[in-house]
Amino acid sequence: MAAMNTSYYLAVERIPLGIAAALFYLGPFLVAVASLRRARLLVWPAIALVGVIAITRPDQGSVESIVGILLALLAAASLAGYTILSHLLGRSAQAGLGDLSLSVCVSAVVLLPTLVVGNAPANGSQIGTLILLGALGVALPFACDYQALRFGGPALVGTLFALDPVAGAVVGLIALGQVLTMSAILGLIAICLAGAGLTIGTAMGERRHELRQPQRHQRLGPTGTP
Repeated sequence: MAAMNTSYYLAVERIPLGIAAALFYLGPFLVAVASLRRARLLVWPAIALVGVIAITRPDQGSVESIVGILLALLAAASLAGYTILSHLLGRSAQAGLGDLSLSVCVSAVVLLPTLVVGNAPANGSQIGTLILLGALGVALPFACDYQALRFGGPALVGTLFALDPVAGAVVGLIALGQVLTMSAILGLIAICLAGAGLTIGTAMGERRHELRQPQRHQRLGPTGTP
């Protein structure tokens, strides 16, 4: 969690919010790709790869933008690990927000040296902003994500995560005045479509598999023989 938040905010300093959000989403997207069981679903990772190339434009990137892209990819890798661990923890009957709170505290302790070294004391207005950032940027979204993973499952959460790049691009345009190039917009759309297509296709495949199981048992009979 500490690596994910730190690298993502550092990435947003260097690249547009919509691009950072699109690359950040690749974390849970790759988690879904790793669990693929049907070859025909590989078309979605291919579309996402095209989208990443369109967004990053490695042939035209400055040093600053390349660093931002690498930071966003580090955040994506951290988010992938967070998604897996949260889902595993959420499957426990005793799991609750207390476990998430403990992980947030560990994250705060890990980042504590960066607060006390090389930073001027925050004034009154900055403290208010930091409290708001902690509530809206950490506590609320992580609590919602955790509960969604626990009750809705990775397929639902993965589909909703696919909307993050669009939300990031809209917020970046309205609040920060960040206008994306046509290449970046097309790449962002490709990543969103790939994410939604993959998670929906995977969920439908799992549903069909579950429906076939009772039929198979009925054909075999109670003893497992035809």
